Amino acid sequence: MAQAKKSSKDTAAENAALRRRVAELEAALASGPGRELDIMLFDGMGMAIYVADMDTHELLYVNEEMRRLFGKPLVGGLCHRELQGREEPCPFCTNDIIRALNGEVYRWEFDNPLVNRHGLLMDRVIRWGDGRDVRLEVCLDISERRRVEQEIQCRDAVLQAVSLAAETLLGSEDWPRDMQTVLADLGRSVGAHRAYIFRNRTAADGRLVMDQTFEWCAPGVTPQIGNPELQGVVYEEACPRWERSLSLGQPIHGPVAGFPDNERLALEAQGIRSLLVAPIFVAGSWWGFIGFDDCFRPRAWSSAEADALVTASGLIGAALSRHRTEEDLLRALASQEALLQEVHHRVKNNLQVVSSLLDMAARRAEPGPAVEAMQDVRRKVQAMALIHAGIYCGSRLDVVDFGAYAGMLYSHLASCYPDAARRMTPVFSRRPLHLPLAQAVPCALILNEALTNVFRHACPGEGRGEVRVTWDLLPDGRIRLAVADQGPGLPPEVLPGGRGGMGFKLLRGLAEHQLGGSLSLSPGPGLTLAVEFRPGSSATVPSGEEKNPV
Repeated sequence: MAQAKKSSKDTAAENAALRRRVAELEAALASGPGRELDIMLFDGMGMAIYVADMDTHELLYVNEEMRRLFGKPLVGGLCHRELQGREEPCPFCTNDIIRALNGEVYRWEFDNPLVNRHGLLMDRVIRWGDGRDVRLEVCLDISERRRVEQEIQCRDAVLQAVSLAAETLLGSEDWPRDMQTVLADLGRSVGAHRAYIFRNRTAADGRLVMDQTFEWCAPGVTPQIGNPELQGVVYEEACPRWERSLSLGQPIHGPVAGFPDNERLALEAQGIRSLLVAPIFVAGSWWGFIGFDDCFRPRAWSSAEADALVTASGLIGAALSRHRTEEDLLRALASQEALLQEVHHRVKNNLQVVSSLLDMAARRAEPGPAVEAMQDVRRKVQAMALIHAGIYCGSRLDVVDFGAYAGMLYSHLASCYPDAARRMTPVFSRRPLHLPLAQAVPCALILNEALTNVFRHACPGEGRGEVRVTWDLLPDGRIRLAVADQGPGLPPEVLPGGRGGMGFKLLRGLAEHQLGGSLSLSPGPGLTLAVEFRPGSSATVPSGEEKNPV
């Protein structure tokens, strides 16, 4: 049953009762050794009481509790020798302090190494029966309370370290590096001299083995991380008990002197006097264990310490599981990206093959409308091939850097019309524009058709001119992609209200059906072809206009 926590009122009542008891005892003892019957009344109170001469340090009286605690009569001996095991008076003797208090009680706490108990001591000067001043000391054994307080302090320290470990590991991008920090924090919080992690693996012969993977050591403690005997340790040979218990989620702890001989000898060879190990599970499978060593004392680990460190092992398992999932996702993502890059690469190559076939067919055909049509189709195919080339060579597979693409397309068309290109000055928007593939392809075909028209018709004869390719964000959130030249303008048949040619019908179909937008032609001076459409969800659009020659 859990013990209820005492309130401040309960503690105050206990202290008041204790003071009354001390006052009653002082009154009984003040009458001298002739009041043995009254003194015996205090033997059943659970307090150790003695009286000592303040000059000679001789023990004048001890009660039954004192005799039981030390296992001998004590009276007649010197207090520092009998009670502390010292040949000289204790350096912490309170005689001078209580003399200065003029009868008041001096309270203090002390760990007695001879009996291994922690006491709340109350010292006071009283008058002995023969008239001399003597020291009365009453000791209330608070060892259990002290132990509980220390356990709570240790538990709180461990939980604070566990909280810090959670913050460190769950937000870590390099968990092997950060694991060293976590082990150091946990090891210090629990007062251990080593903290380490062993990882399980299956050997070539199918047996389960452990490898030491991480370790932290306190100053002055010999590390074991480089010990070859701690790599590839076979559970069923070295510690079958550990495999059974840890695989079931049960920790192992205690002084190694009580462990089976095969375990004890291996642990004592590493300087371990006591240890606690807790299993680590990752995604429901036993992954390994975390351990803590005490190299100086046969320590009995408290339940609070064990529970807190088991919590830490669960946290580490959760962090490892998270990082394993992230690594699997990254590998899957890398595989998918590689596959998509390969798809775009193959599409680009296939379009290049189609372009080459069209070029070969055009070279074999007689000059005329058919050759012109094949070359026109070839340029459209090449424009689409450049889109896929930009994707598989770029850093993103979901969008196209249309600004960079526009420059590549212009360079490609300039190589097809070198004479016109020498007399043309291009000006492109410098603002970034990234479009999803579904919008980039029709925009590429529109831009290809518009620039081809510029190279063919905008600079007749030896005339010179300028072509501007711009993209802007309109107030209603649409993108306006425009190509403007300084040429002679539109022929009558494609003016607004005219029937238009095949190229104009293609552009209108791309703008309306594939982009869901609209196409406009603005005549003279020169020609401005513009398409307006709403950007896709993954598009990055410009905010303003800034132009600079390519």
